[in-house]
Formats: sequence, structure tokens, C-alpha cells
Amino acid sequence: AYAKKAQDGILNPDHIADQYWMLHCQPVTTWTHESGFAPLDGEILMQKKLDFYFDFGSPAAYLAYTQLSKLAADTGAQIELKPILLGGVFQTTGNRPPISVRSKAHIFLTTSIARQALA
Repeated sequence: AYAKKAQDGILNPDHIADQYWMLHCQPVTTWTHESGFAPLDGEILMQKKLDFYFDFGSPAAYLAYTQLSKLAADTGAQIELKPILLGGVFQTTGNRPPISVRSKAHIFLTTSIARQALA
């Protein structure tokens, strides 16, 4: 079957290797860890997958988590839980959590969380 495919229907191993090399050489400021490969004339089968990054101490993450089973049921997506330390993300990026920014804390607690809880 492989020999009978048109040239556009075969994945070229050299092109796949080139793609992986580009992933390896990407700048650290803008990166991805995924690539999708499909032949030009082939049917692209999309796997519905959601990577859910969350911090156990985040009330917003908890509220989002409560919606995951419905999302999976509605879309057929596979949910992959990926715990992170949000404090480490804030420290690495030089950001602060909304609760620690005086001008944002009140809005965050009274509006954003309340709106998510009602969803």
C-alpha cells in the first residue's frame, strides 16, 4: 500500500527530521513542544485533547476544574491534568498574582471569581 501512494500522500522522513531540528533550535522566548504531521493529501485526524495546567491553591483553577467533565462530555476531548506551581510561573515571568496587586485584588475577588462560580 505504501508503494502505491502518490508522493503527496507519503511523509518524508527527512522533512520530519527537519521539523524536529527546528523545534530543537527554537528561541527560548517563543517555543512550542508539539508539532503535527500529516501527508499533504491525507486526512488529518485531529485528536481532541486539552492540557489543563492548574495550581492546587488557585480558586480559579478549582472552578475551572469543575467544568472539565462537562467539557470532555460535550466535545469528546481527552483531558490531561498538568499540575504546576503558579508562584513559580509568576516569579519566572516577573508577574504577580492578581490578588497581590491592590488595584486588581478587589475586582479579582468580587467579579472574576464570582462570575466563574456562577458558570
